[in-house]
Amino acid sequence: MKGLHISLIIFIGLTLIALGPFNKALGQPQTKFQTTISETTTDDHTGEWDFYFSNVDNKLSLLFVDLGLYKIAPIEDKSIFVWISIKMNNALGNGLSSSGEDESLEKIEDKLVAKLYSTIYSTYVGRLTSNGNRDFYFYVEDTTLYSICGQAYF
Repeated sequence: MKGLHISLIIFIGLTLIALGPFNKALGQPQTKFQTTISETTTDDHTGEWDFYFSNVDNKLSLLFVDLGLYKIAPIEDKSIFVWISIKMNNALGNGLSSSGEDESLEKIEDKLVAKLYSTIYSTYVGRLTSNGNRDFYFYVEDTTLYSICGQAYF
């Protein structure tokens, strides 16, 4: 099971790295994304965040991922992959977030990432926005405190 998680991170990372030049070839600009997420996602890692448009399940999707994790993968003590999904209130017709909802989603993300890091020492991998949902992805050591953390936040 651990090998599957490592393979998934490597596959996603390589896919996203490959999409960068592909997007440029198609004339899609590579915009630097500003985030309020702490640059440090673990004690020994500084994030290298970027985003890419893609299709997931034949739906337009926006992926926001820490490409720098390949430098420290696998994280031996964090072999459990978890995600939290939020249904957006005012998604656009294409399933992505609206500008009116972006600020609220960013605040939720910042609080969620900080809470999971401080309570269960999670590593935030990235997020997927698609089909009216925003999914946040993490690696954790233990899921014992996971449900308590979610209840405490919400």
